[in-house]
Amino acid sequence: MSLLQVNDIHTYYGQSHVLHGMNLEVKPNEAVSLLGRNGAGKTTTIHSIMGLTPPREGDITFSGTAIQKKPPYQIFAHGIRIVPQGRRIIPTLSVEENMKLAAFQAVSKNQQEEIERVYEYFPILPERRRQKAGHLSGGERQMLAIARALLGKPQLILMDEPSEGLAPIIVREIAEIITKIKATGVSILLAEQNVKMALFASDRHYIIDQGTTKYTGSTQELETHPEILEEFLGISV
Repeated sequence: MSLLQVNDIHTYYGQSHVLHGMNLEVKPNEAVSLLGRNGAGKTTTIHSIMGLTPPREGDITFSGTAIQKKPPYQIFAHGIRIVPQGRRIIPTLSVEENMKLAAFQAVSKNQQEEIERVYEYFPILPERRRQKAGHLSGGERQMLAIARALLGKPQLILMDEPSEGLAPIIVREIAEIITKIKATGVSILLAEQNVKMALFASDRHYIIDQGTTKYTGSTQELETHPEILEEFLGISV
């Protein structure tokens, strides 16, 4: 049974037709990646699911409920969270204040207990709890963005380019955090250009181009057939 099912969605920016019949699914306790070149439609797919750029056609269901016409706050209430491209933390607030604001939005009954639970994934964050988020390193900002999304016990986290601008050692650390999150039963849909990270962190992959799915397969299949990555992405791993 699918947790998330995206069926034949068409999404536009004004008159520009970006997604052309996009299809994908995420199962419970699964990490899935969206791979593609710049402009392929990865971010638009994430935004369509979250209701930020609703599709004009097609269906999106989450736990059997249609969500394609719901506003983002209702999709959030269903248990879907987003880690947006560029982090989008509030730089003038401290780490703890960013977490408390997110905990309030996630309707956590015991905010501090929930925050401390999430801190266990990111040991550096409680050490920085009184520091302004704007003074964090890029990797620490990304950890804070992911930490906020974990508050309130989500079922699915949408991550948009979490490795962007990060050093390789930090990218590896973020990938390991993603696998730990998945191990707790949270599903993940990861839009990512770093193919090595995606192969490490995800179970299955969709290669998209010009707003439609060109290939879908497991990590093992892509590692066994690197020519697929060369054909669709122009890279080898």
